[in-house]
Amino acid sequence: MICPKCQRQLLEKAGELSCPFCRRPFSRNPFGYLDFTLEAQLRETKSTSEEYAAEQISSTRRFYQEYLKPWVDREKTERILDVGCGLGMGVAFLCRDGYEAYGIDLPHLAGFWARENRDPRHFINGDGSHTPFPDGYFDAVVTLGTIEHIGTISGHNTLAAGYRAVRNSFAAELLRVTKPGGRILISCPNKSFPVDIHHQPTDENSTEKAENRRQAIFDRTGLNLHLPFGRYHLLSFREIKKTFCRDNGAQAIRSLSARSYFAYKRTGSLKMLKQFKSLISLYMEHLPGPLRSTFLNPFLIVEVRR
Repeated sequence: MICPKCQRQLLEKAGELSCPFCRRPFSRNPFGYLDFTLEAQLRETKSTSEEYAAEQISSTRRFYQEYLKPWVDREKTERILDVGCGLGMGVAFLCRDGYEAYGIDLPHLAGFWARENRDPRHFINGDGSHTPFPDGYFDAVVTLGTIEHIGTISGHNTLAAGYRAVRNSFAAELLRVTKPGGRILISCPNKSFPVDIHHQPTDENSTEKAENRRQAIFDRTGLNLHLPFGRYHLLSFREIKKTFCRDNGAQAIRSLSARSYFAYKRTGSLKMLKQFKSLISLYMEHLPGPLRSTFLNPFLIVEVRR
């Protein structure tokens, strides 16, 4: 492993890692996982609730079998990184099936990992913008439902000052650890679509009056309405393409079908329209290819080529 700060080779002594150049030590947390988190604020960020953890446990097996593993197997893939891996179900399944898979997420997840007996050799705590892996180490990288929280306050829905630079660093890091010609799989609700199907209206970018109106609509219908442009924490296909391709030199990007993806991801807490959830999923899964990168697609799944 390398130092996530200066990218020099780490030294190991008595079970602890340290950087001989910047003198930064890296140790295991009380749960036994190596912690490479650089920013103190990220150590306090609570990125997963018990409710969402239970959802991952109950539904990820089907998502893995129907979407993630088929995507991995489309090309020769041996080594995989899951950035923002959550409870790490996907990583555990990949390891079981013979892949060399690793998961990285914030320190808040360590307790969940310990409870699920996640192998400390394959799970580390840290920031996806600063990982301890060498250049070109992975055949594939996945980051699902994570990128929209990069550059936000406390990892939630309010954009922080300088969020574009933070997201640029995140993209650069994912590309750095991906081998030339390798793939990155990214998913995120589409900012160009005016309804956020995954998050509550808790961002602080609107006026108080507008915020109260959005919350009232959400409370009655489960629909989080937002402007499809400007300051909102989601990304559009164009913004993802700019960040990875134009700003950081990725070769190509394409929008993928959502078919079988929602075996895992919920399609929002649509209260009034609960009976139409299956129709919403059907719409997204059968959206024609040319429309997947447009404002007609509520949820983006994109593949970036290093």
